[in-house]
Amino acid sequence: MDIFAKKTNIEIKNRFISFDISDLPRSIQTTGYLVVLEHIMNRLKRNKNLGKHTWIFIDEFHILLANQYSADYIAKIYKTGRKENAIPTIITQNIADVIKNEQGCKILSNSEFAMILKQKPLDLPAICKIFDISDEESKYVIDSPAGQGIIVYGEDKVAFRNQIAKEFYIYQINQTSNMQISRS
Repeated sequence: MDIFAKKTNIEIKNRFISFDISDLPRSIQTTGYLVVLEHIMNRLKRNKNLGKHTWIFIDEFHILLANQYSADYIAKIYKTGRKENAIPTIITQNIADVIKNEQGCKILSNSEFAMILKQKPLDLPAICKIFDISDEESKYVIDSPAGQGIIVYGEDKVAFRNQIAKEFYIYQINQTSNMQISRS
C-alpha cells in the first residue's frame, strides 16, 4: 500500500501537469483518484498564496463521477475552487453519466460557462433544463454538424456555427475524429 509513497519521476512543480489515471488497477482507483485530487487542492491553495490562478481540466469527467469518493471531492473542488482562484473545466462525451449523477448535476448547475456541442435526443431535455435552453436554441445541438453548438455564460446563451474547412491547418491539428487521417 505504499504505491504513492515513493519518489516521483515527474517534476511536480511544473506549471503544466497531466495526471493519467486511466490505467489505475481497480483495487487502488479510489486511493489513486483521491491522491491526485488532494494534490490538486493543495496546489490550488499554494497558487492562491502566490497570487496565481489555476486552470484545472478534467477530461473524461464521467469516470471520476462513477466513484462516489472522487465525485464528492470534485464537487468540493468545484464548489470552493473559486475561493482558491481555480478555473475548473470538465470535459466529457458521456453527458448522460453526468446528468444521472447527483454530484454531476450539482456541478453542471453551478457552472457559469458551458459549451454544449452535439447531443443525443435522450440527453437533451435534461441539459436544456439545467442550462435553461429553449426549444429553438436546442436545435443547434441536436444532430448538429461539427463546429456548431451553444455557449452558455450565466443567463446568456449564444448559438454558434464555426465550421472550418478540412484543408486548413487549424482543422487538421484540432480534429478529433478517429475516422480521419491521424496527425503526424
